[in-house]
Amino acid sequence: LKLLEIAGVVHADLKLENVLLCNPPTSGACKVVNFGHSLSTPDDIFLRQKVDVWSLGCMLVELVTGVSLFPNEASPRASYHHSDSHVVLLETFRDFACTSFDPNCKGRQRVSGCGLKDGECLRFDLDLHSPESETRSAVSGLASRMKALSRDPNYSREQLTLFFDFIVKLLEFRPEERLDPQAALEHPFLDDCVWTS
Repeated sequence: LKLLEIAGVVHADLKLENVLLCNPPTSGACKVVNFGHSLSTPDDIFLRQKVDVWSLGCMLVELVTGVSLFPNEASPRASYHHSDSHVVLLETFRDFACTSFDPNCKGRQRVSGCGLKDGECLRFDLDLHSPESETRSAVSGLASRMKALSRDPNYSREQLTLFFDFIVKLLEFRPEERLDPQAALEHPFLDDCVWTS
């Protein structure tokens, strides 16, 4: 993402299918493909670059948990309440990260900056919306995968704490508050020391 930022390009369609691992896979090198939706040096490149940062957060959640953070995107029913579903899934992720890994957590983690009035409850009654079964299934699946991840003996508490902090910062709803590619590279989650000790 940093190289795209330097080139003044926003991919705008980052997903696992558009990231290819190079050979040998142990090198850690990858190639980003399919620039059909890319944006080149628009006036608001700073904010638009954050679209790719958001996508990175979604891809990491899917890679680590095995489930898509926002499933069924192609479904017409799912897109009808697209933003409501996103808010519920983001709140689920933030609530779990906060209550499980942040000793300073002060309760529910509301998603702010999404166009609702301050103080308005972002939890909506899933029974009132057409994609309720898809949204409930997604929330339930995400919650169970995160709980399983938190008990995985292959990861230390420090690694999981940094992972959840990193993801929450990549998935900040307001683009101006979201990490930029350079800040993402500097996040402690990506520090080799965390993974080699």
